[in-house]
Amino acid sequence: MQTYFEKMNESYIDKHYPERSVFSSINKSGQKSGIGVYVLLGAFALMTGAAMIWSIKNLMEFMKEGESDMMAPGLTIIGICFLLFAVSLFGIIITAKRNRAGVEGLIKKSAKNSRCSESDIREFERQAMASDSYILKLMGTAKAVLTGSKDGILTRDFIYLDNVKHIIMKRSDIIGALLVQRTYYISVGNSRKAVNYLTATLISNKGIDTLAEVTIEAGKALLDLLKEENSQIDVNDFTVMNEKEYTKYCKEKFSAYLN
Repeated sequence: MQTYFEKMNESYIDKHYPERSVFSSINKSGQKSGIGVYVLLGAFALMTGAAMIWSIKNLMEFMKEGESDMMAPGLTIIGICFLLFAVSLFGIIITAKRNRAGVEGLIKKSAKNSRCSESDIREFERQAMASDSYILKLMGTAKAVLTGSKDGILTRDFIYLDNVKHIIMKRSDIIGALLVQRTYYISVGNSRKAVNYLTATLISNKGIDTLAEVTIEAGKALLDLLKEENSQIDVNDFTVMNEKEYTKYCKEKFSAYLN
């Protein structure tokens, strides 16, 4: 196997999955990031709440003094403060709900997003820690560290590419494995700069897809590995497509499966 695929081993498990569970690791990571969210949104809620109270007090003073011309701008400021306060509280509530779900909640979410049974997800959990599974290192160590991306996992029956929906795909369900160049934009001064990145995008006969950022070499190696097991997988001759070409290709090739 090439350097993009590393055999699952005990030292890697001890470091990344000490409880020998992918979803336990995801849950702990979510709880850690949740602390930062609580602090940030909590501080913002306190500031906007204090600003709202201050604005209400000032507006009441203006009303007592008969300064009716301050009514409209005062109410506008109060409304903005209330909106920001409500958004902060909503973010805290959503984060708390997500963290309370725990491992079982994550498994249920994964099963729903993956359009498979919970027993399939639990089977993936069992296979993931087996010695015949592979760690997918598809981006290169330096960039993975910079972006905070996690490694994927390839088991004898499943593939998991780190993603927020926690989609786990059966290898036997894969009908397409394509290289797609995608774009996001960042603000630079008063303009926007396009940033391109390459992904390996997998399409399932259950009408879902999942993707991971890859280098061109790692992407082709992954597609080749998947096609080696199932020659029916469409890899489009390993051609790199842009997002518009990808959308058009999916409509032509996989319309019977995609919603």
